[in-house]
Amino acid sequence: MNTVETTLPFRNGDATVKRATSMFVLVESPGLTILWDSKTRLYITLMPQFVNRVRGLCGTFDFIQSNDYESRDGDISDFTFANSYKVRGECSDVGEEQFQPCMINSQNADYAKSKCEFLLSPAFKRCHRIVDPEMYYDMCEYDVCGCSNADDCLCSAIASYAKECSRNEVIIDWRFEDPVKNICAPKCEGSQIYSECSSPCAITCSELSSDQECTKTECIAGCNCPGNTVLDDSGNCVPPSECTCTYMGKVYSATQQIERSCQTCTCNGGQWDCLGEMCEQKTICPGNKVYSEFVSPCPLTCENVDNYQDCGASTFPGCTCPEDTALDMQTDSCVKPDQCPCRHNGKRYEAGAIIDKDCNVW
Repeated sequence: MNTVETTLPFRNGDATVKRATSMFVLVESPGLTILWDSKTRLYITLMPQFVNRVRGLCGTFDFIQSNDYESRDGDISDFTFANSYKVRGECSDVGEEQFQPCMINSQNADYAKSKCEFLLSPAFKRCHRIVDPEMYYDMCEYDVCGCSNADDCLCSAIASYAKECSRNEVIIDWRFEDPVKNICAPKCEGSQIYSECSSPCAITCSELSSDQECTKTECIAGCNCPGNTVLDDSGNCVPPSECTCTYMGKVYSATQQIERSCQTCTCNGGQWDCLGEMCEQKTICPGNKVYSEFVSPCPLTCENVDNYQDCGASTFPGCTCPEDTALDMQTDSCVKPDQCPCRHNGKRYEAGAIIDKDCNVW
């Protein structure tokens, strides 16, 4: 999150990011839902409060289809529109010439045709009268011919049609059918099972302590834990009673006990059950650190002081640096940011140190 590796689920005041299934990450924010397969498929759902408030590659959301290709400068042209929203300026512009990957990569054309015809087969017959497969067939051929990994793009293209079918309440278990079962069949790990209609409310051990109630009913393809089991941190399906707990960055196994704020707390179902009256507990912190109930697992340090962004991960009680100071990880002490050491050629230099290099004084 913001260049910092973060364990899911992640929550802050603006959004929740969680693993929905083995195939999809779910991002939820007020009025906004994003499903991403970490590859090529991204599904964005906006609520009415965003009408007339968005622009970009997904259109204007003003119910006027003719201006969905509006560029940053207000021009309405598909090529100008696409080029105006490039993320990196060094990327080449899209030209007006029509790119035909099956003509350019003719060696892939026969493979694309034979595999993409699966969309027109009896396997999807129940959906054909509800969702026309022709457009998806054309896109499948286009993607498979032009993709560096034809099999990945084939599975994604077919999955896009299956997703549209499921949105119309037609569930097709297609991944285990010929001729794609040896290409697209998923491998579920840790006793998980695959379903084209998994619940987005499936939870992990890390989510058991959350007080957020899941009310979503949308089908999401992927592997999830069966029955009354949840996914643990090792990727295995376990009963909730076997889930671990965390305190001050340390992991405790189920039924382990700790003393916290004059209470005896037992790890039970991924949550702490505490007995006794809570009292103010003074914690002696090392060096010049201070105690806080809200310690970030990704604090400001001398290593990230120039480009620090709070990762927004869940906080925990413990010792941390005072406000307006950074952690010097080598000495495990807190310093003002302008007192952080420098490094040159692998050596550490304290703030204010001067070195000579090639007639220059640094």
